[in-house]
Amino acid sequence: MPVDTLSVTFLGTAAGRPCATRNVSSLVVRLDSRLWMVDAGEGTQHRLLDARCKKLAMSKIARIFVTHMHADHVNGLPGLLATISAADSNATAEADPLEIYGPSGLRQFLRCTLSLTQTILSRPYRVHELLFSDEKCDPSKELHPSERLGQDLRADEQDGYWRNFVPEDGVTVSAGPILHTIRCLGYLFDESPRTLPIEPARYIPHLKNPINRAGLLASHGLTNPLSLLSRFQANPDEEVRLADGTVLRAPGLDLENGGRRIVILGDTYDASALVPLIRGAADPGACDEAARRVDLVVHESTNAYLPTLDESQSPLKTTKGNQSHEENTESNSLPPLHSLESVTALAQSHGHSTPQVAGRFARSIRAQQLVLNHLSLSNGGNHDGEQQQPRRRRTSTTLDGDAQDAGILLPDGRRVQRPSFPAQPDMYKRVPAHLMKPDGTPNYMLMSLTSNVYSILPEGTPLTPAVSLSQRLGNNLLLKREDMTPVFSFKLRGAYNLMRQLSDEERWRGVIACSAGNHAQGVAMSGRELGIACTIVMPLNTPSIKYQNVDRLGARVVLHGADFDEAQRECSRLAQVHGLTIIPPFNDPYVIAGQGTAAVEVLRQTDVSKLDAVFIPVGGGGFLAGMAAYIKAVAPPRVKVIGVETYDADALAQTLGAGRHLTLSEVGLFADGTAVRRMGDETLRVCAQLVDEIVLVSNDELCAAIKDVFQDTRAVPEPSGALGVAGAKKWVQQNNLLGKRLNLVSVVSGANINFSRLRFIAERAEVGEGKEVMLRVVIPEKPGAFLALHSVIHPRAVTEFVYRYSSSKRAYIYLSFYLASSSSSSRANPNANSTTGTSTPIPSPHELRTQELSEIFAALNRGGMQALDISDNELAKSHSRYLVGGNAKSARGAVNERVFRFEFPERPNALRKFLETLPSGFNISLFHYRNQGGDVGKVLCGLQIPEGESSARFDGWLQGLAYPYCEETQRWAEFMGQDDDDDDDDDAGEATGP
Repeated sequence: MPVDTLSVTFLGTAAGRPCATRNVSSLVVRLDSRLWMVDAGEGTQHRLLDARCKKLAMSKIARIFVTHMHADHVNGLPGLLATISAADSNATAEADPLEIYGPSGLRQFLRCTLSLTQTILSRPYRVHELLFSDEKCDPSKELHPSERLGQDLRADEQDGYWRNFVPEDGVTVSAGPILHTIRCLGYLFDESPRTLPIEPARYIPHLKNPINRAGLLASHGLTNPLSLLSRFQANPDEEVRLADGTVLRAPGLDLENGGRRIVILGDTYDASALVPLIRGAADPGACDEAARRVDLVVHESTNAYLPTLDESQSPLKTTKGNQSHEENTESNSLPPLHSLESVTALAQSHGHSTPQVAGRFARSIRAQQLVLNHLSLSNGGNHDGEQQQPRRRRTSTTLDGDAQDAGILLPDGRRVQRPSFPAQPDMYKRVPAHLMKPDGTPNYMLMSLTSNVYSILPEGTPLTPAVSLSQRLGNNLLLKREDMTPVFSFKLRGAYNLMRQLSDEERWRGVIACSAGNHAQGVAMSGRELGIACTIVMPLNTPSIKYQNVDRLGARVVLHGADFDEAQRECSRLAQVHGLTIIPPFNDPYVIAGQGTAAVEVLRQTDVSKLDAVFIPVGGGGFLAGMAAYIKAVAPPRVKVIGVETYDADALAQTLGAGRHLTLSEVGLFADGTAVRRMGDETLRVCAQLVDEIVLVSNDELCAAIKDVFQDTRAVPEPSGALGVAGAKKWVQQNNLLGKRLNLVSVVSGANINFSRLRFIAERAEVGEGKEVMLRVVIPEKPGAFLALHSVIHPRAVTEFVYRYSSSKRAYIYLSFYLASSSSSSRANPNANSTTGTSTPIPSPHELRTQELSEIFAALNRGGMQALDISDNELAKSHSRYLVGGNAKSARGAVNERVFRFEFPERPNALRKFLETLPSGFNISLFHYRNQGGDVGKVLCGLQIPEGESSARFDGWLQGLAYPYCEETQRWAEFMGQDDDDDDDDDAGEATGP
């Protein structure tokens, strides 16, 4: 039988959590005296107790339908059950249970919550779980004392729907899957067909006949013949034979139009899978005018702030909750950079919808009325008692203007207008029309959203906090861990996304790529997963660990050519001869879009409204282009996209500065993953349009960043992989942003590092961080000068001390030590320099370093010593420090010299103890010490024994030192050829000095 009253009452319209004026999503469907609920977020029972809901007696609630297991849809359910139980004074354990329907996990959620809180209900409940076809039931769990055994309702294997699963008179309920970040359901409430209207003119003439009136009284007890019409209304199948032989029949049911229909959806960004269930058509897009229309659809619209950006006019009446919504293009429009496209993509990336998405769905099912529900807290509710104030944005001199593009900030401080580079139409042939922009270029935002890289990367990669580095910088730095993919770099994303687009013939023929590193592994693994034969061409000098790993992944490796250019030519030749498809490392739309999926994850993993900047490494530009395209389309315009290059591989910075596409003559190879001489044509076009700044870093700064990542993650990125972190550190320091509490993301792009590089990285990390300083110091060549020099440096930790006698007047020392300012954590922590009500400007690390070195230089000058800072001198760091010395070639030089090897525990002041115990009158003619991070310090030392000095005194000093030692005088002479050297030129030794 159809129902008389069918209404919907909204108990809450908010998303995420309740606020002062609105509860989270929950609604009640009233069927005459029966009440059915859909979802029960936190605080639902309080809304039912509200005086405005007094007609909704909780004891009348018979069924509850749950759309999905997110907290704002189920957290109120346990409390609601307790309140319902308490409200029903007649409830007993034998009463009809409260029937609850929902997805897998609902039973266990209620069992755990009620058991842990020791809640016993006077009215029992029963949970029926709607299982997807690939889900398994688990009947072994013990029931709660108030629980009755429910059913496992499995979806139809053919179409995935649950049809007519509620045994209720007058209304049927069906359900289907809709897309959200977790499994989610949409419900269809279908009323039985209603009785057709009674036409009195058909019946009254027969009922007025006196013969029939008497017959109705005699046979049916009807004193008023018109009462028969009421019976017909209640019993649409009834028929009555009158006394004159006429048969009157009830008008019957309206089978053509059926009863009223309501569709209620959970959270979703795409409910199109539900359309065939509602329309009764096999094809969701079919134009089936005969399909029954829907009277009401309740659709989420978490981002309901943009109802007017869609220029098309919908015939639907749109309401929010129970209040009509008047569209106002002036008051509701956002700044131009917040396009409908970008806001839709942002909503979709979080699994939600905009009003336009909801409107299109409502139109597809012929809905007569659309109600928007599950609105963000940024949208005011009905009868709100207070006006919500817009969120204030942080302002900063370096985080400026939202609306107007100020161009690109280059590393040299110039801000240039964005150069324009041509589109590449030949490259877009594989891209379908619906993924193209009106200007004929790819829509990389949509391409990234539709890039299914998660078949090979199911969980994506995490975004983890860099706790230690964040504390030092006074900003919140997050690391996007692309080094945690199966091939330890982001390259898997682009290669897999492109190879998925290949035709059957292209797959059958196979693919080829030229790479000596990460791209090769990405292509090889993608080929293995997709069943595509892969050939990788690599230069002959490729380390065995790399080509062996590619071979392990199933690709055929071809070693050819002395360098990458020769290997590239061989790759092109093989592709042409064998009909293979070349998989480029960066310059392809699908590669760019695949790399952009990392940005999709970043904006899902963080609060984009609070994000300030993202730092991305730059080589060929595919990673930067893909991430920038998505971030700039979806994130607020204030979010900066900053590319990071090395000084010796800065193709993008030089190209943007020149305004034309440049090719570098050579590039440095330390950051080999980004050592690209020329960017791709398409990647450059995209980067020039979207990138805000370029930051350049040195190799030493890269080494320091590798150390930072290791300290926070215990992972060691490759040099190119640490570019984002190095860039973020430099950007913060250059712009005086220490302690500003900005929210920054740095991409750790890879971790395919050669083990042999770790020594170099460890040695350069301290210099790159500005913690270790290297000086060349000239001191008088006399006893005690060494100790005097060390006294100026003390108590700073000395890490290297290199010297060889070369002149009777001057000694040239190479000296490395840690600055005292580098060890003070309070310098980097803004709270350490402030007291209540006051604050002190925080000096930058560069300012601290300069100040401390000035004090050291002044002290050295007062002692008759001259110093030169050579921390940035590559010649000194790489070569000169190891070439100091040789033979002492002066006739007046290192006479009576004895050479020793000493070992002492590597602990504070051990070196100073050695110098302080040296007997007066002994001159040091050779000295080499380097802290290698071990537990034992090793020193090579030459000592001149004054003429006439007793060897017993010297030997006594050796014994009293209590350090292991070994005399190497003769071996040193043999090794250096000192016995054969008769060149007594007094100035010869000078040439060996710095």
